[in-house]
Amino acid sequence: MKKTRHWLMALGSVTLLALLIQPDGGHWRLWAAGAPAAGGMPVPTPGDAEAAGNFSAAPAPSAAPAGGNAFAGAAGQAGFQKPTQVIDLTEFTVSNKLPPGYTLLNIKKLASFPFDGDYEEQTDPFSEPKKLKHPRRAVPADVKALNGKKVALTGFMLPFEYRLVGASHFALLKSQAGCCFGVAPKLNEWIDVHMTNMGKLYMDTPVLVLGTLKVGEIREYGNLMGLYALQGEKIEKAVIPELDDTLIGPLSR
Repeated sequence: MKKTRHWLMALGSVTLLALLIQPDGGHWRLWAAGAPAAGGMPVPTPGDAEAAGNFSAAPAPSAAPAGGNAFAGAAGQAGFQKPTQVIDLTEFTVSNKLPPGYTLLNIKKLASFPFDGDYEEQTDPFSEPKKLKHPRRAVPADVKALNGKKVALTGFMLPFEYRLVGASHFALLKSQAGCCFGVAPKLNEWIDVHMTNMGKLYMDTPVLVLGTLKVGEIREYGNLMGLYALQGEKIEKAVIPELDDTLIGPLSR
């Protein structure tokens, strides 16, 4: 009976993977559903078939190397990159020249106060989420005053809607730790950026985004997701003298 249950569980797992992972153009690709993730931000989805390469994994080696394992062997193949050092960009100042009318703003200021979500923090992912009875939602007056202002913000991109030519919708994060399988940022630690025109797509590279800031609750399907939105007008690589490509990572450009 135990063996039967184990086989059924294994079959169910394989079936689920078969539904999620589909071959595309000779590469296996994991399709994200676009549903909200644990930290509040939606899971990124490719804009169209052009973006398929962003989800493609490198082919696994035919055999594990001696003294190692299959993953270690795969890491040496094309498509895998060396680890990137996690950098908190709120600790640095950019030297980019700003156009007239824009104010340089640090995410640290936007995240300088407690701002709770709808639910208590969970340590057990299988437990039923509990609603907070008294969430802290007081936004300081000087932060409220930024609503409608033209600002320039530095961060890393986490694309939501993109193509090979660029990104139209992305999260701006203070570090790479909020990307992919990292630590979910707090609700006031990220900015929801919608570009007026398609912006250049940067990976593992600090960027400077210029646009008009909106301060106000962002909700999806009734759930509180964030506090800041930016109508982006321009994206450029952030110039930070203290950092170079050897610190930021091999994917910088």
